[in-house]
Amino acid sequence: MGPWVKKYQPSSLNDVYGQARAVSQIRKFLSDFKKQKKKALLLHGPAGSGKTCSVLAAAKELGYELYEINASDNRNKDAILELVGNALKQQSLFAANKLILIDDVDGLSGTKDRGGAATLAKLIKKSKFPIIMTANDAYSGKLKAVKKEAAVVSFNSLGADDVYRVLEDICKKENIEYSEDALMSLAKKAQGDLRGAVNDIETLCRNTKELNKDNVIELSEREKKKSILNALSIIFKGKNAEKAKEAFDSVDLNVDEIILWIEENLPKEYSYDDLGRAFECMSRADVFMGRIRRWQYWRFLVYVISLISSGVSVAKEKAYRQFVSYQRSSRILKMWIAKQKHAKRKAIAAKLAAKTHCSIKTAFEHIPYLVPVFKQKNAAQIIDWLDLDKEEVEWLQR
Repeated sequence: MGPWVKKYQPSSLNDVYGQARAVSQIRKFLSDFKKQKKKALLLHGPAGSGKTCSVLAAAKELGYELYEINASDNRNKDAILELVGNALKQQSLFAANKLILIDDVDGLSGTKDRGGAATLAKLIKKSKFPIIMTANDAYSGKLKAVKKEAAVVSFNSLGADDVYRVLEDICKKENIEYSEDALMSLAKKAQGDLRGAVNDIETLCRNTKELNKDNVIELSEREKKKSILNALSIIFKGKNAEKAKEAFDSVDLNVDEIILWIEENLPKEYSYDDLGRAFECMSRADVFMGRIRRWQYWRFLVYVISLISSGVSVAKEKAYRQFVSYQRSSRILKMWIAKQKHAKRKAIAAKLAAKTHCSIKTAFEHIPYLVPVFKQKNAAQIIDWLDLDKEEVEWLQR
């Protein structure tokens, strides 16, 4: 059995959800290709919005033989010439119309493309076959030449209702018991990424055949932890400042939590001067966080992110290769324990203040005089007088 994203991908353009206008443009382009002024389409939109599966569905529906290429794997001029050029020269094996799909064409916009985008634009101009390209960002500067030769088709981010309908259909076909609330939570969690949502429901339900709120919450927590662990690995193990700066982009934690994760695990990775330089960056970040809290200068947040990511990453002389198991910060637990101890002391002070008609602040100063009495086990009358509970008594006897 293959993955569900393959099993349930649309077999015709009518099965594509939430992209009526884009689907209409693709169908018109392929149905009447010889009359088209431009010989290519550039589909752009968020990941999981249906760009690639729409092309696959169109090929099936309209009888095209599909030739697939991933541009991000073949970025330079020679690779584009060899793969796309050869595809354009070859006749269809089954005497059918041929459709060339070039996925992730915005992968050509990196520094390693060496003329790949310009070469692709020239090949499109000479093509006798329809070419459809996909991209997350069609407005990258390096795609300017390609856009001149292609009609741009926009795919919208799917709404939660559209994602819900697809997931509901899968649940019925797979005999999965589900609650509507849990299914909608999963649909909203996907944030328009249908492919991601289908992968999520397969992860949760392929074996259990059941979906509830607890499953969805557990998945979210698991992904959140996995995401922060990956980010820490990029920062601690590498020395690339740009990659490090982007490491926290997909981490669903606030900056304070991220800082706690770094502080907890930094001493496990770095040592000596490297550790000193890294904590210097963390210290400077803390100064900016203080200004943000005190004066609401949120423009300083960019400095905080740079210091705790790129700053920590390049603080080391060389990359560390040893395996380290990253752990959640224990500082919050220690703070909670300290707070609980202080809470008991404060509760006792409040009761003492009420009985002695003084302020709580003054009662705090009197508590040390009670401790010897409780240690000698002669405090029965005081316990009744102050109405102390068991935990408060144990605190005074500690």
